[in-house]
Amino acid sequence: ETKQLRTATGHEVAELKASVEREVATLRATADREITQLRAKAAREAEEKRAEAAKLFAEAKEKRDKDLQA
Repeated sequence: ETKQLRTATGHEVAELKASVEREVATLRATADREITQLRAKAAREAEEKRAEAAKLFAEAKEKRDKDLQA
């Protein structure tokens, strides 16, 4: 009876361990996916800001050139 109890407990521990490992793998995959999405969003936003800065710089340069010609 004690041996059966030990075996059952060992089996339950193995099942719990496998369950926890599956949950950890799921959480890691979710975190990796979210990190990838956030990095892509940050890259898009950085590119938008860079493009806006380039546009403003070009406008300022054009205005300066016009002012110098006047």
